[in-house]
Amino acid sequence: VDSDGSGVLDEAEFTSTSYVCDGFGGEDAVIDGSVVVTSQLEAALLSAFTEVTGDLTIEASGTNLELPWLQSVGGDLIFDDSGATTVSLPMLSSVGALYVWDEANMTDFTAPMLAGGVDEIEFVNVTSLTALDLSGVTSVANGNLLFDNLTVLATLDVSAIATVSGD
Repeated sequence: VDSDGSGVLDEAEFTSTSYVCDGFGGEDAVIDGSVVVTSQLEAALLSAFTEVTGDLTIEASGTNLELPWLQSVGGDLIFDDSGATTVSLPMLSSVGALYVWDEANMTDFTAPMLAGGVDEIEFVNVTSLTALDLSGVTSVANGNLLFDNLTVLATLDVSAIATVSGD
């Protein structure tokens, strides 16, 4: 309380300290469980996290979705008519499955660090997609590797995929 009315809190005017959160973002910013993003604000808040332990479903994200710190999604990563035009996941290295469905505005999708095996990858009805970079993926372990109705795709990098064990 500013008891002397100076407009500045002096050391003697501090009576207690209360924290409303334990920080935001950083090296170990983990969301436990599944998340459904339904607004551009939620997408922006997600950009500070490194891990989602469950599924991550993007239903609305605005135009550019950049998740610069996201390294791991314990479940599936799902884009379903989110409105995103560009998706940048530069640090994503682990995901259960990757589903991108009915994204009429999406032009670019990059996840170059997504490494090792992914259970399933589907890009369906992403009709404006011109560039797709999944250059780190080495295998599709348990399901589909499906690219359907990507009518203007000019650049596709899945060059590291050596095995597909599924459909």
